[in-house]
Amino acid sequence: MTPVRGHDVETDCLPPEPPTLMQVLRANSRWFALAAALFFVSAVVMHLTPRTGHRLSDAILDTQMEGLERLIDIIMGLPPVAAALLVFVNNLISMVQMMLLGFIAALSPILTLCLNGMLVGVVTAMPGLQGADLLRMVAVTLLPHGIFELAAFFLSGGIGLKFGFHVTLAPLPGCTRKQSFKIIWREIWIVMPLLTLLVLIAAFVEIFVTGQLANRFISPSP
Repeated sequence: MTPVRGHDVETDCLPPEPPTLMQVLRANSRWFALAAALFFVSAVVMHLTPRTGHRLSDAILDTQMEGLERLIDIIMGLPPVAAALLVFVNNLISMVQMMLLGFIAALSPILTLCLNGMLVGVVTAMPGLQGADLLRMVAVTLLPHGIFELAAFFLSGGIGLKFGFHVTLAPLPGCTRKQSFKIIWREIWIVMPLLTLLVLIAAFVEIFVTGQLANRFISPSP
């Protein structure tokens, strides 16, 4: 009997046995790569493009930055554990929403991936970064928790993109849209424990590790 492979998750409609987590991850690797591409291309374009003459994008980004600043203000006033839990809940809700609402023509994951990429591009393009080196800033203030957070972000974004494509545009091979919906819905629940774990780790690393590194990095030398 031929063993089940990763691509069987997509080609076999409503298989009696649910796929394993590793099978789901392998079957959706291209969707994860597409999610990462949307994010990084948006970041690079926004980093290299002067923020002049783009009223619509400026308005959207300014709104996003204001919301982020309000959240940071709230977090700064909380004990570390409470702050980490708030970051965890906020990020998990955003990622689950992006994934579940993906079936609506994949609009939610596309917008979320691009907007967050643009925000990163804006932050890294700030004049002088207060005299700090860009690579050092990214390594110190983004990488520690970003490794886990981006993994979760691309995981949820990739599933959301797949959800929208195969439910709205083209069903999975040999399947109806209804069957495609059921298959991807099952995949969502299979990846949920991993997604939750990644977001939880990212939140605590952001508060207890990245925060301390950022304070040392930003603080002026005596």
